[in-house]
Amino acid sequence: MIVRVEGGRVLQAFQFALDPTPVQDAELRSHCGAQRFAYNWGLALITANLAQRAAERSYGIPTDRLTPQMHWSAYSLRKHRNQAKDQAAPWWPDNSKEAYSSGLANLATALTNWQDSRTGRRRGPTVRFPRFKGKRAGMSCRFTTGAFGMADIDRRHVKLPRIGLVRTHESTRTPRAACRAGHLPRPVRHRDASRRPVVRVILRRDHPRRPADHAASASGGRGPGR
Repeated sequence: MIVRVEGGRVLQAFQFALDPTPVQDAELRSHCGAQRFAYNWGLALITANLAQRAAERSYGIPTDRLTPQMHWSAYSLRKHRNQAKDQAAPWWPDNSKEAYSSGLANLATALTNWQDSRTGRRRGPTVRFPRFKGKRAGMSCRFTTGAFGMADIDRRHVKLPRIGLVRTHESTRTPRAACRAGHLPRPVRHRDASRRPVVRVILRRDHPRRPADHAASASGGRGPGR
């Protein structure tokens, strides 16, 4: 279990190995492939746009007449994908839209990190321009909406969008109890890190803030002097 406090909220991540059926295993791999496809598709689009602008500069074309630079926010990339999805990937309905959206969100983060690094807004080691992901890259996908979370039937299943109930290798008793206590489900990430796929379920709850002790703060932990 991983616990992190973020903005007054406590995030708890529970990771479980999965025992999917052969059909479910193929569906999980398809979703991971869809995320990789969206990432590579968006990266090809951005790379072509940057290359076009660089070529135009080499011809002496003024900056105000260059091909407009594409915005690479996750929102902008999703808009481009929605306009081209039927031509670029006619098989897209086979997977959850969350798989494609998470791939584009990862790309937007990678591009922003690269831009911030080259302009000095990001500290630390230099971040290189994103590279295309091959089939040997780690397979993963993230779900932020839809029917996901702990299953109601028992302690050995989780729910994933478009895939349904998937059996877990171990009990999900602890996160199920957290859900009953009112913890809200957060994004679910499936990762095929080894031969056995795993899923990480993140729960969120408000972090109670302790009231400030003004008397103790003013006197260094002691009562007011007499």
